[in-house]
Amino acid sequence: MSAGGGPTTSGPSDISFVLRNEFANIRVSTEAGQCGVRLKITDLETGSSTYLDLLELAGLCEWPEEERLIPVQGHLYAEHTEREVGR
Repeated sequence: MSAGGGPTTSGPSDISFVLRNEFANIRVSTEAGQCGVRLKITDLETGSSTYLDLLELAGLCEWPEEERLIPVQGHLYAEHTEREVGR
């Protein structure tokens, strides 16, 4: 157990699962590398992936929810706005 009371792992684990709803279809998995284990998040509709290490994940916990939505909202509406401007 860690100091925070949760379980710990000392090595890489093979974790992979898919999350989907009406807005997104993603796979979350772990990947072990020379610098340790990180999360791999893949958009199954586009094939795009990104990686998050433990420090980045810890930073997400401190990021206010209202600020986390800003990049998502900008991405979702970018194409729609460009089409409307071209009218």
